[in-house]
Amino acid sequence: MNFFGTDTFTYTVNDDDGATSNSATVTVTVTPVSDIAGRRIFYNNSFFDGFSSGAGISDDGAIAPDKEALLPGETADFGNYTSYSRGINGVIVDIEGLGATPTLATIGNFFEFQVGNDNSFASYTTAPAPIEVAVRAGEGAGGSDRVTIIWADNVIEKQWLEITVLANANTGLVSEDVHYWGNAVGETGDNLANTDVSATDQAMTRDNFTTFLTPAGITNPYDFNRDTDVSATDQAIARDNFTTFINVLQLISPPPAPLSSLAASSISSDDLLSLSASSFVVSLTNASPTVSLSPNGQADTTLTDLSLNASSQQTGVNDAALTDLLVQKEKETVE
Repeated sequence: MNFFGTDTFTYTVNDDDGATSNSATVTVTVTPVSDIAGRRIFYNNSFFDGFSSGAGISDDGAIAPDKEALLPGETADFGNYTSYSRGINGVIVDIEGLGATPTLATIGNFFEFQVGNDNSFASYTTAPAPIEVAVRAGEGAGGSDRVTIIWADNVIEKQWLEITVLANANTGLVSEDVHYWGNAVGETGDNLANTDVSATDQAMTRDNFTTFLTPAGITNPYDFNRDTDVSATDQAIARDNFTTFINVLQLISPPPAPLSSLAASSISSDDLLSLSASSFVVSLTNASPTVSLSPNGQADTTLTDLSLNASSQQTGVNDAALTDLLVQKEKETVE
């Protein structure tokens, strides 16, 4: 559900003596905010974008359909890193409601890029600077703005790239978005428990040579240079990139993202049904209950035995979820 607009719901309050208040109505305005509509990696300067090193619509054809960004709270696997011989040289971020247009000169106002290869994320270092950034307005997922970012070949390889989309007026985001892409040149995914590149990868590549009659598709795990021809060249790429325990790509596990605090005047549609109850402060005045939103959910005094019932006037909003939002540990004293 991606609701925004105005919703109302009513509720009553019951105390531990069995008394029930009259009903009250709460109006919540859900303001549409920018969102990340897509995170993708593509094989820049490959057969699939016409061996073009620049940003353009042809990059869409080089998107790796079998790869997805590693998100906070997840553990990396073969679906989060590529084996591309040119390393990580192209990513796409689709942003709904992009507030401004990034350029190479201003990209630091939109994104932060770090690289590393372990779970000590605070020790990651600044990534090499991109060489191109381009925006195709309205051409991303769901009509979002497609931001294409390109790095020189092989300046980011055999490690993880951490991408942070900043939360500010430029991106339109209310909270940062962090995701990761990895690269292990010559890795075939032969053992999902590790990312070792070894003689096994070399042999498997040799055993899966293609011909002009059976060209390799974009997801072929043995076509490391993404030219559609699995050949001795790819076998050599695997052989020349054998790893040891020192330089093997680590299967990292970034910690979950912290919950963002919400301003009292603005609640995103996704947060409406997932807010913790502490985000609402309940007060009773002259037996007429009212609800106000608070950024931190702090109440001045405590009343322990109140139960609330709520119902929504907006079709599709879960009434039980709204009730859960109102039931909290700290509530103001009945006056």
